[in-house]
Amino acid sequence: MSIILAKIVSVESNSSFSVTPFCQIAYSSLKQLTGGGLAGREYVRLSGMLQVCAFLYETAAVLGRARREDLIKILAALSSSGQEYNLWELRWALKSRLENTSRQCRSLYTFYLDGTMETLNLDFTVRGMKQAHSELRALGEGQPYFDAAGAEGLILGSSFPDLTQKLYNKRFDSRNRMVREMKAHGVISPEESEQSNINERERQVLHLFEEYLA
Repeated sequence: MSIILAKIVSVESNSSFSVTPFCQIAYSSLKQLTGGGLAGREYVRLSGMLQVCAFLYETAAVLGRARREDLIKILAALSSSGQEYNLWELRWALKSRLENTSRQCRSLYTFYLDGTMETLNLDFTVRGMKQAHSELRALGEGQPYFDAAGAEGLILGSSFPDLTQKLYNKRFDSRNRMVREMKAHGVISPEESEQSNINERERQVLHLFEEYLA
């Protein structure tokens, strides 16, 4: 199944999640991946958490590309009370990802997953994704990853709009053996971007975040 964009909604009295919009989107997306609500759940599959982070990364990159002149304003609007995004740290993280990501990463999803899985001591391979699918993680562990994925995606879209569009248009390359095997084993789901071109996705994303862009 693919993760579908939906309006940002309040987290259903789940104190494990912060109130940032990125975490709210993550919560809604995890509900889709788990086939129901998260009430009473303390753990989710690491592969599902990574799928959601990659989805956030792509969504935020599309937003950053569309409104790159408003980057600082958007980051401030998406910050929760007590949390502000550090622009210098975000740019440094993106620089590191750009320098170290494998050449096989041709879509926004694979671009995100390659570097992030390395930080989790997992290889970005079929075996690594199977391992991620077998691991359970506490819901609370996802918070910093959700926020970092969204914020860094914004930086990518605003700083490198042409690269963002190029990566978006690539999606998962069905000719890539690793991608085919990952899909076959259900450890990654089709991207939302397979359903729309970047202009259509941009309209969806701007609608999703409209209250923060006023």
